[in-house]
Amino acid sequence: MEKGFSEGMNKSMKDLNEAFDEYTSPTKKAGHAYAVRGSVAMAAGIAFLVMCGVFGFDSPLLSILFATIAGINLTISMYYLAPH
Repeated sequence: MEKGFSEGMNKSMKDLNEAFDEYTSPTKKAGHAYAVRGSVAMAAGIAFLVMCGVFGFDSPLLSILFATIAGINLTISMYYLAPH
């Protein structure tokens, strides 16, 4: 009984360590970093689109500037969120 339990625990710990190593691998971390950067760039792009709509009534030049910045941010976010 003791030997079987000990072997089972060793196998469980080995499986747990392998899963942890896979989760904390540099590839997985890089993917998470890309997702965070893409999400932040997407939020900034949407914020600039909203500001473009709000300030567009008073100043067309400001609206064009915000739309340009929004386009750049949304392009960057699509790069980061695309599967690599």
